[in-house]
Amino acid sequence: MGPMLVIAGALDTQVPLAGVELWLRSGDTPKGWIHPAGGHMGRDAVRWRDPVIFANVTVPWLLRVLAGAMDVRA
Repeated sequence: MGPMLVIAGALDTQVPLAGVELWLRSGDTPKGWIHPAGGHMGRDAVRWRDPVIFANVTVPWLLRVLAGAMDVRA
């Protein structure tokens, strides 16, 4: 399985947390971020909006994954 990042919220009404936990337990590398007060995709109305999640969760994860891929090929 290739790298996968699961971004979720504990209060998500579209994807139950039990389903997210199954994804997180598969494989052998950490690949999830769950916002304990977030809804769908970890969003909340105050602090964790899409641009903030992208900048603070998605981009750093992508950079780590890409850096690891570059190390393997070198």
